[in-house]
Amino acid sequence: MKKLLAPLLFLVAQSTIAQSGQLRILFYGIHCQQPTTDNPLGMDGVGDEVFVMSYAAVTKPNYVAPTLNINGGCQVYGEVERSLKGKCGWQREKAGTAGVLGGFKSGDVYTQTANRQIILVDKKMAADEVAFVMPSVWEFDIEQGNYPSGEFGRVSEQEGKSVFFQQKIVNYYTNISYNPDHYGFLIAGRHLDLDTKYAPIFKPFVGQPVSRPIGMTAGHEFSSVVLAINTRMAALLVNKDFGYGVGVVPVLFNDVTLGNTANKGIYSMLFKIEFKPDAVAPSSTPVAPPPAARANTTPVVPTNVNPANAPVNMNIRKNATTTSVNITGSWAGSWDNASRTGSYVMRFNKDGSMQWLDVRGNVLGSGQYTVSGYEITGNCQLTHGESIPFRGTLSGADRISGKWGSTKSTGGEKNWELVKQP
Repeated sequence: MKKLLAPLLFLVAQSTIAQSGQLRILFYGIHCQQPTTDNPLGMDGVGDEVFVMSYAAVTKPNYVAPTLNINGGCQVYGEVERSLKGKCGWQREKAGTAGVLGGFKSGDVYTQTANRQIILVDKKMAADEVAFVMPSVWEFDIEQGNYPSGEFGRVSEQEGKSVFFQQKIVNYYTNISYNPDHYGFLIAGRHLDLDTKYAPIFKPFVGQPVSRPIGMTAGHEFSSVVLAINTRMAALLVNKDFGYGVGVVPVLFNDVTLGNTANKGIYSMLFKIEFKPDAVAPSSTPVAPPPAARANTTPVVPTNVNPANAPVNMNIRKNATTTSVNITGSWAGSWDNASRTGSYVMRFNKDGSMQWLDVRGNVLGSGQYTVSGYEITGNCQLTHGESIPFRGTLSGADRISGKWGSTKSTGGEKNWELVKQP
């Protein structure tokens, strides 16, 4: 019975939280899962030293936010009491436990005190508005000359103010799956054409002692991510605990999964989500009077309906011997591979073929699928040659969730979820 009620309760909850309210997004802290390959002499401090950069705004359909709330670039978190020769009058705040005076090592979590938390968004949000944050966490190095963080900031501000960029974020929320467990509030920068803008910035500095963002590929390109939240998602996140406290959302940057074996950094930026929905005014619509009492009559039941009084199976899923459900059409969803999340569209065709498309309609792979009862299995061949098996189960009439990948592959199987599109 719990399995039957859970999807219904989830859908009911979703329909009640798409409302206006006051949204605040705060930079909350930093989690070092693995430090970067640092200077062995600790010239920039014991352990890791990092700084963060964030660009935030609120947008909506057919509108562009002309200004961004910009934070970061002049505050280093790590060991204190070190002579610095960097730019912007760098300041240091003690963070981490690598030494007596701080410095990040594996497992360290730094959180800002209440009086130092940085507010990125604080706005009365309408139901159709979306707040977004473009975050990055950087390995700090003492720089002697030109440095890439300045150009990175210029590109971030330019793109963040772009109407094309902001409307892609708004459009993303037209097909989103409202499930915080699948990190649907994060958009990979490559889906917003953001990574291509960052790509040329770092290659001229390869081999030089300059600061760089965590989450770079072996080819020295930054794999960005954007935190995007509307009021409906905010109402879910304020009650969600990802392990850092209720309402604290992690955004992961991982060199290792991107094949960057030279730097090896794994860090999460932590953001606190606060949302206070507006009070719903009571309806002024008159309540209709109850219907008049009817005569007490006993309906006639046909004698051939369940004549043996056998128990009725109330399970909403059909077994393999019954007619299989029809899932042809387009389904939008999210996938999870432990360190990255993204959005995509799966198109199931009547002939048993399927295509995997990105949010812009580009085909990422194709394959075959079968349906048995409410169970879906298949295999997708990606355009670069990788073959990915998948399986899932239809819940209700419009949601498929399951696993993709192989239990034998590195990291094992991963989660995926789809929602039927009109």
